[in-house]
Amino acid sequence: MILPGIIYYQVVFTLPSDLSELALANRESIADLLFLSASKAIRKTVRTQQDYDPASMMVLHTWNQRLQPHWRVHALVPGGGPSLTGDHWKSADAPPGATNSDGYYLVDAISLRESFRKAAISHLKRLYKNGKLKLGGKFASLRRTTST
Repeated sequence: MILPGIIYYQVVFTLPSDLSELALANRESIADLLFLSASKAIRKTVRTQQDYDPASMMVLHTWNQRLQPHWRVHALVPGGGPSLTGDHWKSADAPPGATNSDGYYLVDAISLRESFRKAAISHLKRLYKNGKLKLGGKFASLRRTTST
């Protein structure tokens, strides 16, 4: 539901193109990785920087306009939510001294990107460690060999 008087922000989380082949071979796992990592990054960064519990709605896109693989999640994030420190609604505010917000500010983009990257890499390592990735093509050298 779109809330009246609330600014909404579109945030896009993209898988590096070098991992497109891996994504195509592991569609469900990589889709889960994108959604979970984006959700975790939004939640952590908004809670830390804005002091409210964020919501989001996300859509997965797997192709670009040229029908080439380009995995990303688009998130629609409201610029407000239930306060973590009180019983009230808290709206997103630009930090003191911010000069590039024009009055619109959700979170620091660099912090959000780093949080997403950290969560995504951790998830990818866990998938690899648990043998949950199909590794072919340019990733075939990462296959584990079984010793007899």
